[in-house]
Amino acid sequence: MNEVSNKLTIRILIGRQEHEINVRRQDEEVFRKAAKIITEQLGRYEQKFRGQSYETYLSITLLDFVVHSIRHQKDMDFVLDGLKDISKEIDEELSSITEKKHL
Repeated sequence: MNEVSNKLTIRILIGRQEHEINVRRQDEEVFRKAAKIITEQLGRYEQKFRGQSYETYLSITLLDFVVHSIRHQKDMDFVLDGLKDISKEIDEELSSITEKKHL
């Protein structure tokens, strides 16, 4: 499939603003879901902290998502480090077994 036919122009609503963006066809659902989640979070902050500027709601929503992203990355790093340790132990054990068979 060529590059042009792989792209799709979609309109998404984020908060109060509509955006027209070009995405890969296989990413359309992800972008629509992300826009929905952002809009819902903005709405929650607007309800919880009435009377603030829309820029404040956008800023707090952005901060919230970035903090979650950083926490998720730290969790993933922890899991990956654990998997590397386990993989190393398995490799060492398999090497030990292989060496014993050759003796």
